[in-house]
Amino acid sequence: MAHFFGKYYSFTSFQRNMSIRIDLVPSYIDNLCRLGILEKLLDSWVATPNIYDQLTEDSLLDDIKKEIIQSGNTLKYNKGLIQLTMFGRQFIDNVVKEI
Repeated sequence: MAHFFGKYYSFTSFQRNMSIRIDLVPSYIDNLCRLGILEKLLDSWVATPNIYDQLTEDSLLDDIKKEIIQSGNTLKYNKGLIQLTMFGRQFIDNVVKEI
């Protein structure tokens, strides 16, 4: 899940509203972390029951899941949070335009 401005979104809900490539989301996140705009919190996650179901059961991921399983690999979900850093907030406030 991605944590932005106090709300939780799945990556695929972003894809429905914006033209991003779901297969590049890990690279996008890694790059934003390297720039200090986002930080990954892999030892924290949302404890609300079923909060991750929207992501793990999203039909947009069905083809990717099948490909992983058919290739003999195991599909495992790791819970965690991604949040804006203070620098990320300042960057958005000063650089990013409202649409």
